[in-house]
Amino acid sequence: MGCAVSALVAACLAIEQDAFLGTAAALLMVGVAGEIAAAKTDGPGSFALAILDALYNLDEKTLLRCAKLDMLEVN
Repeated sequence: MGCAVSALVAACLAIEQDAFLGTAAALLMVGVAGEIAAAKTDGPGSFALAILDALYNLDEKTLLRCAKLDMLEVN
């Protein structure tokens, strides 16, 4: 999973100039995909495949529906 997460972070950083936001976006996607995968699997072997499938199939609607995110204003 480490390689997939690193690749996703790199992809987000390629389109987001703010490194913190790009990394946070990638990790949010991985978190949502992990929750989707965990709901569909019975063990670690099937989870490894399911999270890759969940990342591949993740769309904006699902991400927005499943994300647990609060926006904070920082001064």
